[in-house]
Amino acid sequence: MALDLALAPMTEPAAAIEAHDLAKSYPKARRWRDIARRRPLEHAEALRGVSLSVPRGSIHGLLGANGAGKTTLLKILATLVMPTSGRATLAGVDVVASPARAREKLGFVVAEERSFYWRLSGRDNLMFFAALQDLSGARRARRVDETLDVVGLVTDAGRPYREYSSGMRQRLSIARGLLAEPEVLLMDEPTRALDPPSAHWIRRFVRERLAGERGTTVLVATHDLIEAETTCDALSLVEGGRIVATGTPSELKRPLGGAARTAITLLPPWDAIEEAARHDDAVLAERGPDGTLMLTVPGSPDEIAKRIAELVAAGARVASVQARDADLASLFLRLAASGTPQGAA
Repeated sequence: MALDLALAPMTEPAAAIEAHDLAKSYPKARRWRDIARRRPLEHAEALRGVSLSVPRGSIHGLLGANGAGKTTLLKILATLVMPTSGRATLAGVDVVASPARAREKLGFVVAEERSFYWRLSGRDNLMFFAALQDLSGARRARRVDETLDVVGLVTDAGRPYREYSSGMRQRLSIARGLLAEPEVLLMDEPTRALDPPSAHWIRRFVRERLAGERGTTVLVATHDLIEAETTCDALSLVEGGRIVATGTPSELKRPLGGAARTAITLLPPWDAIEEAARHDDAVLAERGPDGTLMLTVPGSPDEIAKRIAELVAAGARVASVQARDADLASLFLRLAASGTPQGAA
């Protein structure tokens, strides 16, 4: 009897990026007196039990302030930093157990690029980095030309890197990240310090060309709220080395009451009312250039009507009342302050 040795086709994992309980701590610098007195070494926790799952072909944002742990997480996934504990995979490859295989799956775009050679042209820079990724001969030249075309730098490819604008340098950094045709692209604040047209181009390129046409999975770290909301399919809010919430932008707004937020604009004088607003964590008070005070208030229509009545009774003069969408900035500040556990949204 003949044996059927046909193998079932291997299926790709549904998630391109998986992180499970990642933690990373660094030893703190010690003074000589601490060493002489043999004081125990203290550690700073950069990541504390981070778990994350990013579906294939999606754009996932890590939204957080500077120092929140976003870059540390990206560096672990890029095999540049070893985690203290936990595990992570890229396209099913363990980044700790098989870092070389994991690097074949990824591209990494950093915010401040200092490894390009300023005297070389854009094309020569890419030729050098392509050689480091084992691309050679006609294949290397073809990939360099393809990536230059993708990021719109063909006509400027022969210019020295030192003559490139900030936007052009960032495009070249993206081109380098795409040389090996990665399944996963990691991007660390890709639009930082860019002018609005350059930032808009990169956001559109990531959404339409990379994720949309090529099916590349993109994990982008940012503190830009516009970038997070307009570019990403889902977001993870990072604070203090933890993920405090994960979901789509609309899902993440639900803790603030969705669209049930109202802007109440008051005419001066309103000093006493502003003082009262400072003691209400749910109310955001903002002074206008025309001397008005705008209170952004959550609640149902009945609750808003009751609050307006209270303001009028306290002597306020209401100039306008306008419904507003939930504000992602307010959401991030409140979630970070409250320490909401990840996945709560």
